[in-house]
Amino acid sequence: MIIDSSHFVGISLTAYLALQKAGKDPDPVFLSAGIDVRNLSNPDMRLSGHQWGEFWRACIEESDDPLFALQAVENLQPIHFHALGLALFSSRTLRRYFQRLASYYSFLSNAQTVTFDESDEACIFRVVKSASHQNDPWTQDFLILGTLIYVVKMIRLMCRPAYHPVEIRLCQPSQGDLQNTRLEAFFGCPVIYDQSANELVCDLVDLDEQLP
Repeated sequence: MIIDSSHFVGISLTAYLALQKAGKDPDPVFLSAGIDVRNLSNPDMRLSGHQWGEFWRACIEESDDPLFALQAVENLQPIHFHALGLALFSSRTLRRYFQRLASYYSFLSNAQTVTFDESDEACIFRVVKSASHQNDPWTQDFLILGTLIYVVKMIRLMCRPAYHPVEIRLCQPSQGDLQNTRLEAFFGCPVIYDQSANELVCDLVDLDEQLP
């Protein structure tokens, strides 16, 4: 049985601040998506996958930036993930961060699941489309890429601003040279498209580094 997905809306505060900084009025965008900005700190406030996708489409249209998530993520703070953000931020190692995120990611969204796997060669954080919760293809691709963007930004807030993965792998096709360049500049590593899985590849030596 395929049902609509559910998404925690607290993270949308990063978009609200980004629109404000760009000189835009975010209130109409939020109202059109049914988001009451007074309740963004309420952990029970959630949107369907359709509403969540339409919200981010409206942000992109208002900002005229297909990679608006790169603007929004610059406002990220752990509290935007509610209690999960504080738990992630208290992780003593990067390994523990990835493990906690994989265990509790469904609080943020059930449109995809995340896994964290280790081998002798590398460790891989993988974002997998849910088999039981459906979004349209554009929303699915946007949410997967957005997940990887926000995961990397949180690591930079926790440990070191210059952190970068070894590689980002995406199932979606390339969106053009300009967007590819912006994504590689943000991640600080190659971004590979048309892959069989959506993955963040992490260097093994980073896993047990003690975080502040």
